[in-house]
Amino acid sequence: MPNQKRVSLRLIARQAIDGWAVEVVKDGTIVQRGVPVRDPLSPDQRSTCRWYLEQYVECLPFSVDRAEEAELLLESYPEDLLRQLSLREVLASDFKDAPSNLDSVLLSIEVCHGSDEGGCSVDTIHRLFWELLEEPELWCHPRLAVVVERSVSSPHSDRPSQTDRLDCWKQPDGILTLNVLVVVARNITQTLSMDDDVSPFLATDALIKVQKMLADTRSPIQIRLEIVRPGTFASFVNHLERARTIHGKHGYFHVVHFDMHGKIGTRKGKLNKYGFLYFSDPKSDGTTLVPGHLVGKILEKFEVPFAVLNACESARACLGDGANVAQQFLKHGVRSVLGMSFKIASSAAAIFLEAFYHALLVRGGSFSEAAAVGRRVLRMNPMRPARYNRQQRRQDSFVAVTYGPGLDCVLAQSTYSWQRPFMHHTVLLPAICNASPPTPATEGLYGRDFDLLRLEKRLLHTDSVYLYGLAGVGKSVFLDRAVSLWKSTNFVDAVVAIDFSKDLILSGEDVSLAMLRQLLSQVNVPKYQSRLWTIPSRSHQSYNNVMVDAIVAEILSEIESIIIFDGLDIPLMPHPSHLAPPLNESSVACLCQLMNSLVALSQNSDKKKPRLIFTARRGDARWLEALIGRQFRPLLYELEGLNLASAIDLSHQVLQTCGEDTQEWSYEDADHLVDIVQLLACNPSALLGVLPLQRALKIEWRLFYRGLHHGLFASVADLERVDFGASRFSREIRHASVNLRQGHFFFICLFAVYWDEAVSVAALQSILSETANASLRQDFHIPGRSELDDQWPLILLSFALDRGYVRVGDGGACLHIHPLLTIVGRAYLSAFITPANRKNLRTMFCSSLESLHSLFVQQKRGHRIGIANILSSVDFCLTDVPPRNWPLSLFATLSDPALSSALPLTTRSVLQEQIFQLLKLLSAKFDEVEQKERHMAFFVLALLGIVSTLENGSQNWERASEFSSTGLRLLPSLDQQSLALNTQVYQCCLLLMQFLSSFPLEDDAGRQRSWQALIPLKDELCERLSQEGSPFPDLQHLDLLSAGIDGIRSMVRDIQDAQDPNMELSDPCNFVLANALRLIEANKAEILAETTPRTEICQQRTAISEQQAPELSVDTDIDQFKRMLGFDERNLQSIPMANTEADTNRNKALENSYETGDWMESLEHHERMFIEASNGYRFKEAEQHIESMRAILTKVSAPRKLFDALDDTKRVMQEKFKRYLVFCTLYQSTSEDGGHTAEDPRPEDALGEPESTHKSQMPRPTRQAVQDMAVAMKECEENPRKWWEWWERGSSQGSGWIAQVYDNSVRYREEARLMNEVHGACMAKDMNAALSLIHRLDALCRDGLFADYDLRPSPLRKVRNYFETALCQSQILHDWQAAVASDDFKTVKALLDNLSASVRLNGACLTPSDIEALYVVTDRERLLDFTRQFHAAAKAGQLSSCQKLYCEFLELVDKGELSRIKPEEIMVLKSEALGMLMQQTVENKQWNDGISYCNEFLVLCNGLRKCDLEARDSCVQAKFRCEWGLAQEDLTAAETSLDFDKCLELVDAMERLYETQKATPGRVRSRFVFLGPKHVAFLKGSYRDRCLCCARWSHQRVPGDCPFPGGRGPNHNRSIFRAPFGCSHHCKGDTAGSCEDPALADGAGR
Repeated sequence: MPNQKRVSLRLIARQAIDGWAVEVVKDGTIVQRGVPVRDPLSPDQRSTCRWYLEQYVECLPFSVDRAEEAELLLESYPEDLLRQLSLREVLASDFKDAPSNLDSVLLSIEVCHGSDEGGCSVDTIHRLFWELLEEPELWCHPRLAVVVERSVSSPHSDRPSQTDRLDCWKQPDGILTLNVLVVVARNITQTLSMDDDVSPFLATDALIKVQKMLADTRSPIQIRLEIVRPGTFASFVNHLERARTIHGKHGYFHVVHFDMHGKIGTRKGKLNKYGFLYFSDPKSDGTTLVPGHLVGKILEKFEVPFAVLNACESARACLGDGANVAQQFLKHGVRSVLGMSFKIASSAAAIFLEAFYHALLVRGGSFSEAAAVGRRVLRMNPMRPARYNRQQRRQDSFVAVTYGPGLDCVLAQSTYSWQRPFMHHTVLLPAICNASPPTPATEGLYGRDFDLLRLEKRLLHTDSVYLYGLAGVGKSVFLDRAVSLWKSTNFVDAVVAIDFSKDLILSGEDVSLAMLRQLLSQVNVPKYQSRLWTIPSRSHQSYNNVMVDAIVAEILSEIESIIIFDGLDIPLMPHPSHLAPPLNESSVACLCQLMNSLVALSQNSDKKKPRLIFTARRGDARWLEALIGRQFRPLLYELEGLNLASAIDLSHQVLQTCGEDTQEWSYEDADHLVDIVQLLACNPSALLGVLPLQRALKIEWRLFYRGLHHGLFASVADLERVDFGASRFSREIRHASVNLRQGHFFFICLFAVYWDEAVSVAALQSILSETANASLRQDFHIPGRSELDDQWPLILLSFALDRGYVRVGDGGACLHIHPLLTIVGRAYLSAFITPANRKNLRTMFCSSLESLHSLFVQQKRGHRIGIANILSSVDFCLTDVPPRNWPLSLFATLSDPALSSALPLTTRSVLQEQIFQLLKLLSAKFDEVEQKERHMAFFVLALLGIVSTLENGSQNWERASEFSSTGLRLLPSLDQQSLALNTQVYQCCLLLMQFLSSFPLEDDAGRQRSWQALIPLKDELCERLSQEGSPFPDLQHLDLLSAGIDGIRSMVRDIQDAQDPNMELSDPCNFVLANALRLIEANKAEILAETTPRTEICQQRTAISEQQAPELSVDTDIDQFKRMLGFDERNLQSIPMANTEADTNRNKALENSYETGDWMESLEHHERMFIEASNGYRFKEAEQHIESMRAILTKVSAPRKLFDALDDTKRVMQEKFKRYLVFCTLYQSTSEDGGHTAEDPRPEDALGEPESTHKSQMPRPTRQAVQDMAVAMKECEENPRKWWEWWERGSSQGSGWIAQVYDNSVRYREEARLMNEVHGACMAKDMNAALSLIHRLDALCRDGLFADYDLRPSPLRKVRNYFETALCQSQILHDWQAAVASDDFKTVKALLDNLSASVRLNGACLTPSDIEALYVVTDRERLLDFTRQFHAAAKAGQLSSCQKLYCEFLELVDKGELSRIKPEEIMVLKSEALGMLMQQTVENKQWNDGISYCNEFLVLCNGLRKCDLEARDSCVQAKFRCEWGLAQEDLTAAETSLDFDKCLELVDAMERLYETQKATPGRVRSRFVFLGPKHVAFLKGSYRDRCLCCARWSHQRVPGDCPFPGGRGPNHNRSIFRAPFGCSHHCKGDTAGSCEDPALADGAGR
């Protein structure tokens, strides 16, 4: 059995001038003193890491470049700490036999801030990320576990010598418990931001899982979990006081968990930073700040040993002692505290807490060990949900930190295993390691956590709560979750829940007995046991229910309890329910009396009393007060439908259960789902019942919304056909159809005509009177009860309210209809509606909606008719309702851009198509309408609404143009005398839309005709308006012909923006006119002159896109390119990127486009962000935007050419990325630390263009300088004079002679011609021609221009020398390239030496940094050549070639031929080569060489920056196989020479090898050497008896009889083996003693 070893390190730090001085204590002995330690990160780098931890996933998930930069910093961080402290050297003696030792090691590292005062300054050692040292691969030990903890104490404080184990608490019933108190606080105000908050039961759920696990396994130790309710600071103190009063003076709670938000700020009148916790506000639903040190004092007062904070920044250690809440707790006596050093995502917190509590409470680990387990699980699960529905990796495991001697603090012995979790290297982790965290779907509850928190707070402030909501909203599921939580967390002593829809309640007595049973199962009341025997069975007449009620009342008066009556509408409503048998009058009276007594008991002034929860569907409690005969005024709490996000989550779960793979959906499918969820009002029962119908009815998703909206079921038979009639709601409606009169049921079915909002009861009564036949109307007249004739509608409304089918809204002006009533009710309504009265029903439906819309407009309360009802009215108008009865005021809202933008794209297209159909029908029947001007106003406004939302590529532009022409043809039918002005307004708008349509249709002639017709009309219109007192007298001065496409599009959109959504078409002309003219006035300053169908901007964009067509045809493997270059991102110096307001605005705009489903806008945002990232050399971020655009194009089924264009863009970006990588790798940096920055010199001439040296965003001045340089270079390329002046910049002679030539072109015509030709030859890169022209120019100017101005020496000498040197250097470079291609590296080096000398003497275009880059390229080419040849030889199995190449490589390294390559890179390459050599030698049985290579590899591992443990382990196994193979070869040679003494020595050596193998686990071993004790004894006996035959029989499988049958020793006996050869199961190993079955590695069978 392997041993378990613990090594303890204590790092005691004191502040120094530049960092800290650290004393290293190992196992109580000081091994190092005064070790200087500095923060491995600069302030800018630390800022980058903070951004990575707190903003990357939440705000900027596309910034992968900066995230990888932070990850590289965090990866090198622990290496830097190890190097500074020399911890590997300190532990060398403990780890020296790590590869062959099976012992597991627990390394504890305590980081102690040494202080005589016990406090920490701003510059405390705790600001460092010590938890990163827990990464096991840092230590090169395969069975090492590292635990880091922090502490604050004097350097001479005593440490406990053994584990400090806290005793469990023994409850009165004898059960041992670990007591955990959770303080939950959230802002529970009902705001939109609530959905973004962290679940209030994040920690509670993790603890309940642990509690359930211990209960299910019947552990002797259980978890007693309590929650402070409400989560105020006063309630927290009172809870601890109450526990002390009940249980005694000593600390009752072992752990207090603060599940709340945190903040670091200043206190009034103070300058220092302080840590605060957000407790609940006792006076509101918000939160209030409480200083951390006050909370610490309370923990000290009540002797709490452990505290856990998942509040963000609760352990931040860089702002002083007061800002670190965890440290404040430690200061006030808490033994160990867990807190968060940064902000932490809720997903990470959930993973961590589940693993932490599992290790602490189930596995029995210490506090610090459990925290280390949680951090390990976070490292194993780095993916986090990110913004824009993405998943991004983030290494945030080190955020959770522990303070105090937590390694020595264990709550109780493990109840699950006898071993502590960190005492061996294979640690059992919770299920979260192998699967994603359980979703709320497993609990049956979505989006109700904050409702539950609100309900708890309401219960604490009132005696009774009336919980109500529509049918199927989830009241019972919600209460089931509440009951489970309250029982698990000991909210009260007992929770009694009576569900009338599930429990079998046949009488009032059943309720009393059910309550008594539940009470007795939860509380221990022995004094009532004897009285229970006096209650006879209910089957006897002497049954005494009064005594049962009395016992229940007495128990409730002695305990804290919650009594829930769920589904009260089932037994108490006047109409019977199908869910339970009806109660007789006496039972109802008994039940009401029981509730009356409970209400009276709850209003008792005593401290202990029951709290009551009544639930029903009806929205008021007056009916309940009337029934029980007591006005107790319960607090009303409505449970509404789910929020949209939770409803969509539930929908995905439902669909996936039905077999729908929603992960493969397109964006269009997701839009359809949003439409359906909103149509179903986010009602859980509706989602559960309706969504599976899509697959049952085999309807495509794109058609399912329309089918659902129109009506999926034409009759009741259709309901039964798909089994939807078996649903609970359908059974309720069927029950109502049987028990109600047909006329009454028809009235209920009229609600189903509407989606969500319906008209008032009076309006429905009017519809009933017009559509019901005589038989149905007769049901509303009862002979002798005429007083009920007018009351029946209200009675039936009351029935619908009782059943939860409707609820009254907006002060009674309208009703809100259950979506399932609309779906199911329409199937039943079809039996009452005939084709004759269907027209009346639909006409009155439209009329009622228009009246309701008018009411909303008058009230000015912002209410609107829902889009579903508007679409229904459009459908009805297209089929049955004549145009004269169209609800035009309602239809006017269709042109509102706010309505359109709030809809998903799929619904917008449906709406657009419906409007076109309306316009088509109206144009056909325009002569039949009476109010022509009102209908014409609708025609114009509807068409304006469509045109303002059309995209350039839409196919509906042609239809818009056609309808504009149709509208112009309809105008003459208006009254030309009284409506002349109005007609001109409509004509202007129609011509404007005709003109607008001509652009995407490329109809130049049509555009000109429209403007020519519009110009005189506009002038006349403005003149008449001026006469009538128009508010725009200067409009006649505006030239509308100058309006371009962009200006007109903006005008039309502004018409929509200016439109009042509450407009009435009582004066349609003034409405249209006012908005159109206001629009023109507002835009006249911005309108651009443009007369061509294709704007200049479009032409420029097209030209640019044509010029930038990429030449590449295949993708570039950037990672492979990096490896070839040897590119190391660690060499890049960090440049901090601030998250500016512009970044925030861009991301918010992108997020809004995602939320609204506007994918075109999303593409535009991604394109802009891609360009910015690419220009800033953030290539991975740019690639993220490319992939996001690809995903959008895929989801919207875009044409192939768009994907091709995207691929081309990516290839261009990758080429730019490659150039950037080459520059950063080859050119030396000028910064002190060797890292590249934006200020490094750039080889513009060498690379052809200026390149950034860093992938982070460059500072603005540097970037502006680069842009100015690019502009200047472009001018030089285009303008010969600028080019020549550039050559003379900085010259002592100046550039005056150049001005003379170009300013006096007549006098110096020949000189100017030659200078232009030189420029042209240079631009064509013809250096020979340019040099020849320069010689001619110099000869011409020497006696002319230069002599006139006394320019000596010749200004052209510098240019001539430069070109001559460039030609020479160009030839050398050409020869160098040829030598490199032929692998002639000797020639290559000579050429580079010549080139370097040429540069030193003559300069020219190459710089010393360029030459150095060429040397680096040469060295890398040598490495590449070696790698290519070596891999080819290894693949061919040519061991001798591999050995020769490796020796040559070592020779190059020893001679310094590869000095420009980093030593670490050389070591990595050597390790790869040695790995292949080891494999080759084993395969070729070259054992001595293999052992040599293995030893070299193991030595090399110690020098590598980060050792690969698996590669090291493989090397150990390869070395063992070589040693074993060598021993077997030597044994065979010794046998051949009959040297039996040597044979015995070799058997002893093989036995030692076998023992070493047994002590080495071998992670990657595929073969096991087998050498059993019987085999060894037999071999030794054979060799001692000098019996070669038996020895070979045993280990070489050579048959033959023993030649010494009578003279053998005691072990020389073949009968001891169960099998003749080899192992007992006859494996096919290559030799005896080599078994491939690991199960037999211990020698069994020998």
